[in-house]
Amino acid sequence: MRNQTAPNSRGESLSGGGLVEKTEQAIFDELEELCTSPGYIQALAFICFNDNVVGIGDELSGQDLLKMHSEDRLIRTEIMTLIGLMAKCPIDFTLPEPATIQKYIEETDRLLKALHRAMSSPFFDQITPEKVKDPTFNPFSYGSALREPIFYSGEAAYAFQLRDLAVPKYSADNAWLKQHKGFSINEAHRVVQSFTEVQNRNLTELLAALSQKPQAEWSVLEGFSVESDELVHASGLDMSVVKCVLSAFTLQIGDRNGEFRSLHDFNACTATPLIERESGAFILFSQHSVMQSLYESPFYWMKDDLQYMETAKTNRGRFTEEFVYERLVHVFGDKRVFQDVKVLESRGNELTDIDVLALFGNRAIVVQAKSKKLTLEARKGGDEQIKTDFKKAVQEAYDQAIKRH
Repeated sequence: MRNQTAPNSRGESLSGGGLVEKTEQAIFDELEELCTSPGYIQALAFICFNDNVVGIGDELSGQDLLKMHSEDRLIRTEIMTLIGLMAKCPIDFTLPEPATIQKYIEETDRLLKALHRAMSSPFFDQITPEKVKDPTFNPFSYGSALREPIFYSGEAAYAFQLRDLAVPKYSADNAWLKQHKGFSINEAHRVVQSFTEVQNRNLTELLAALSQKPQAEWSVLEGFSVESDELVHASGLDMSVVKCVLSAFTLQIGDRNGEFRSLHDFNACTATPLIERESGAFILFSQHSVMQSLYESPFYWMKDDLQYMETAKTNRGRFTEEFVYERLVHVFGDKRVFQDVKVLESRGNELTDIDVLALFGNRAIVVQAKSKKLTLEARKGGDEQIKTDFKKAVQEAYDQAIKRH
């Protein structure tokens, strides 16, 4: 298990007090070397078990969940970084000696702390006494200062929300998904939900099994592994459909995640978080990641089909508007909420349009649906790209909402 006596990775002072010994890239490269060590996956399993599995008694209490808010716990982006680096070489599943596993865990903590400090240093380095006296000084005006909060920010949604919203988001695309992927979005949803249910059961049963083994043989990796026939039984779907879903979210054998050369590069494991073993079992270390991929990846599959791309974009926009409309109706009632409102400057002369409009007293709630995310270049700290992404995602919607004449 992780060394709980070590300084936590979030509670330490990030202002430094001293120089960062290594560059971010040097730390990243050292972390890659660690993650591709023989049997590292066993240490990663212990880390994920300790940080993400919550043990409860007869009833769930707030105390049970307290560790999920610990600053010592790794967050999803850190875990996916470790998985992405581990995938850069053929994975060795052997079980190292307990002392080796503990060393791997301690080195992981040390390097992730160093990576956090290195990423934070550009922000703190620019805060000098002279600049602080300047009333126009804004430490967040540089992209380099935003990289750390982007990487370490909280999740945009709960995992179950991503999983369940994927169904209405892609229901209009079911014909394409069936033809090109071999499953509907409802079937993918069922497999993903069944996977997490089976995995939760396996992890629970694992604890009892470990108590019957000597400590030198302890491995929690089996608890994260799920067999395809278990999913067939749990989901009630045919094996052919289950295999198609698993294949869509599994890093393909031979894919060494070659684009993942620095922290903010594309990490293929975020889109395909499942790891297939030679035995045919599938390993999942982050349930949130597979649910997020279920919500996001199908659009990118369809986007690669040039003949279907425009239809996919139309369906995505329609889903966004319909979802917002339904939520506002739930609050204000269908007599006060409107879709596709045209704002006319004069008869026949359209000034702008409003995707969803809610009227309440003398207030108007205007929603302009924009499907825009931070690009990889923005995540890397590119000043101009951050401004461009913000403009497309927020500013243009705001300008459209307040447009008059």
